[in-house]
Amino acid sequence: MPRFRKKPVVIDAVLWGGSNVLEVYSFMHGAPTISSNIASDKWDDFVRMHEGNEWHIKTLEDGSNEEAKHVASVGDWIIRGVEGELYPCKPSIFAATYDPIETLSPTTNTTLDEQERAKPPATKEQAS
Repeated sequence: MPRFRKKPVVIDAVLWGGSNVLEVYSFMHGAPTISSNIASDKWDDFVRMHEGNEWHIKTLEDGSNEEAKHVASVGDWIIRGVEGELYPCKPSIFAATYDPIETLSPTTNTTLDEQERAKPPATKEQAS
């Protein structure tokens, strides 16, 4: 039987901690605005509905009825995949599959560590 190795890809993810409703919502839909489907007068209701509860995630597998079949429980990661799709992932699977990476600088497309190594050594005058 043929075997396969997962390609190394970089993903974005957020941990659903049960109270970080704004962070999770913004990750999945962008920051809420007055014209969004979660207008400011409904935000408190939205938070009460989600805080500490499971979060239903619409995925590519939901089909034409758009009924969310995937649920992120408190403690699960919500991942944005290579095609922009969202899906929940249990913490043990996330830990076995993904390692954190250093964040890239948006202006240089290098990591902060790479930027530090690229700096010339400090002179005696700069060190004092």
